[in-house]
Amino acid sequence: PPRLPLRHPCRPPTAQAVIQHAAQAFAVAMNVDSRTFTTGFERPISRGSAIFYPPQPAALAEEQYGVSPHTDFGCLTLLYQDPIGGLEVRNAHGEWVVATPIKGTFVVNVGDLLARWTNDRFASTPHRVRNLSGRERLSLGVFVDPDFETVIDPTVVCRARETAKYPPVRCGDYVLERYAGAFAYRQKT
Repeated sequence: PPRLPLRHPCRPPTAQAVIQHAAQAFAVAMNVDSRTFTTGFERPISRGSAIFYPPQPAALAEEQYGVSPHTDFGCLTLLYQDPIGGLEVRNAHGEWVVATPIKGTFVVNVGDLLARWTNDRFASTPHRVRNLSGRERLSLGVFVDPDFETVIDPTVVCRARETAKYPPVRCGDYVLERYAGAFAYRQKT
């Protein structure tokens, strides 16, 4: 398959190029065509956000968060952390592990939509933020999903005699439904 250049001599890679490479890697890891998760990215549903976290007082209870435990709705998230830290990721044993910031790197989170597309072979990443540093924290997130019309169908990864756990769904419909549920409190009654 054609390779996407990750680096131009004068520019850092775009989020789209990073996502394309990551999507190819997920497909290769599953022994399916490397383009399985890269089709339908001509006009991706991408959202970027700068997220500010004020310092949390040390006296707060253990269950007080800058962001409570959750998974991301979409396919993949690229997250750039400042050196303050505070991101924690739940591992397979249910333990919260600090995602220590590494200069010049991004955290890549698998979201619920990619977990669905891979028939749960890749799990979405539960994470939370606790800013106990005593300083302000800033992170930059890019949430990338395929085009609105792309059909997310887990049968593309199913092996012989394996049943898909989820019906096909259009990417945009799924994302809008998840946002509507998450922000239902904003709807007028």
